[in-house]
Amino acid sequence: MNSRKAELRLAAQFEDAIARGACLAPAMQRDYQLLKRRMNQKKVVEPRPGVFAPVDCWNKLGDRQRYLHVLRSMAAKHPDWVFCSFSAAVIQGLAVSKKQLRAIHIASPANHCGEAPTGVVRYRPSQLSVVTINGLKTTPEVETVFCCAARGGFSEGLIVADSFLRNNNMDSRQLYTQFLCIGKTDPAKHVRSELLATPTKDQRTVGNRKRAP
Repeated sequence: MNSRKAELRLAAQFEDAIARGACLAPAMQRDYQLLKRRMNQKKVVEPRPGVFAPVDCWNKLGDRQRYLHVLRSMAAKHPDWVFCSFSAAVIQGLAVSKKQLRAIHIASPANHCGEAPTGVVRYRPSQLSVVTINGLKTTPEVETVFCCAARGGFSEGLIVADSFLRNNNMDSRQLYTQFLCIGKTDPAKHVRSELLATPTKDQRTVGNRKRAP
């Protein structure tokens, strides 16, 4: 009887998680143990420690959807988390490479203590600004782009920056100005100048058309 109740409880929790586009992060140890047994039966997967999804649902998701499911479940489990860098970029609808759909990036106040969980990269910016997008806390979009460009390297940062510029119909010089507006006194020290000077795909297309005979 108790086993039947537990199964019904988990079924209801999975239904709620799926409706929210999230994985299930069980609050009770007995549910966690039951889900672990289901893993052995190949009925559920554990994409991150402590979060689960039904195998049939998980297999239908693309890489970006899977990542967002995990982020939503971690946000429910840690409501104080503020996503930044590439995690924030995904939430904000910006393009990222597949390799960035692995670690979870969060920002904490500079005086925050404590180790980040496995698979989580924690940043401690001197000033932390927060916006909420579809219930998830993130750094503002321009700060997100700056963080990706400054920490992700040229090619990874360019993917995010290019996506941001196209979404906002801006060029790299305008982005540089946006960096200055948020207090990045000398962006070129932190973001490779080639990235800021690189035209977007749309700009390259326009330029090629102008040069065509």
